[in-house]
Amino acid sequence: MTAPDRPEHPGVTITVKTWGPYLVQGPVTLMDTEGHILTPPPAKTAGLVKLCSCGHSRTRPFCDGSHKTCTPPVPPESIAPPG
Repeated sequence: MTAPDRPEHPGVTITVKTWGPYLVQGPVTLMDTEGHILTPPPAKTAGLVKLCSCGHSRTRPFCDGSHKTCTPPVPPESIAPPG
């Protein structure tokens, strides 16, 4: 699904979910600070990587669902586009 103000294009899409993970859809390579490639855990949706945004995941930088049981670190309006 494409947002009305975003042109359709192939590539990577990153979706910021309120109180959830960052959803990365598309061909990406994720590396640590030393340049080692990080392999994401298996996903229900091919090509989808969920990155932790709460800081509580035991599989960081990947999401393990810990955000469902922790206090959100930032209010939702802080991730909304300026406007």
